[in-house]
Amino acid sequence: MPRPDPVKLSGGCQCGAVRFVLEGQPHWVAHCHCSLCRKQTSAPYATWISLPADAVAFSKGEPAIWEDKPDRQRGFCSRCGTQLLGKTPKYPGEVHVLVGALDEPSAVTPQVHSYFADALDWVHPSDGLRRFATTSKEGPPLD
Repeated sequence: MPRPDPVKLSGGCQCGAVRFVLEGQPHWVAHCHCSLCRKQTSAPYATWISLPADAVAFSKGEPAIWEDKPDRQRGFCSRCGTQLLGKTPKYPGEVHVLVGALDEPSAVTPQVHSYFADALDWVHPSDGLRRFATTSKEGPPLD
């Protein structure tokens, strides 16, 4: 899977208490259908951009961190609750930022559907993106 173009983007939480800048070469942009992402975002799936950890700088405030499993962190605004980012040992040295937290979310384009084996029965994307049971690194596309 080719890497997305380098980015310089800004974003933050709904109330403005946490602001960030992303600058660097993304690893990927993906829709994730796993149950953990659904729970985190209260949505049928989450769209993430993955970057090197040092590509994210906070320009205002800092996210509160919750570890939902050992060493797996979820970052959110402690004031308004907006979900912002995630880090996991499965992807060392990376940070995953929720595309919905970007000021211009349409500036990035998802490349795949990950964990599509966990997708809700009524989710039927017609975007033409490849679908993977887990991730593109863990097996061939489903279609």
